[in-house]
Amino acid sequence: MKNINIIVIIVVCLSTIACVRETATCHTKLHIDNNSNKDIYWIEESYSAKDTILSKTYKITDREKINKSGTGYLYLTYCIESTVNKQPEQKLYLTLLDAAVVESTPWDTICKKDMVLKRYKLSVADLMRMDFTVTYP
Repeated sequence: MKNINIIVIIVVCLSTIACVRETATCHTKLHIDNNSNKDIYWIEESYSAKDTILSKTYKITDREKINKSGTGYLYLTYCIESTVNKQPEQKLYLTLLDAAVVESTPWDTICKKDMVLKRYKLSVADLMRMDFTVTYP
C-alpha cells in the first residue's frame, strides 16, 4: 500500500509540472466557433507553412469535427504564443473543411482539388486580437 501511495504522489507531481497553466501571456486552448449551418472539420498546422495545400498523409478524425452552430477546441500542452513564435513564418495555420465533403470524398481528391472552406494564417497578434477564438464564417 505504501508503494502505491508513493507512485500516486509521483504521478500527480509529474502531471502538475508537465501541465502549462493558461495565463494572459500563455494560451493553451484555441476556440473554433462554427456559426454555419453545416458540420466542419479543422486542421491545425503550427509547424509548417503549408497554407496552400493539404497534406496527403494527414488522417482527419472525429476529434477535429465541429457540429453546426457548435464550438471546437484545439488544446495544447504548451503555450500557443511560444510555439507560433518559434516557427519560421511565426504563423498558425488553420484549415476548415466541409464535413459532408470529407465524409464522402477520398482524401487524395480533397487534397488534389484543394476542397477547403476557409484558411486562416494567424500570427500571435491576430490570435490575441481575436481573443484566441476563430469564428467561421
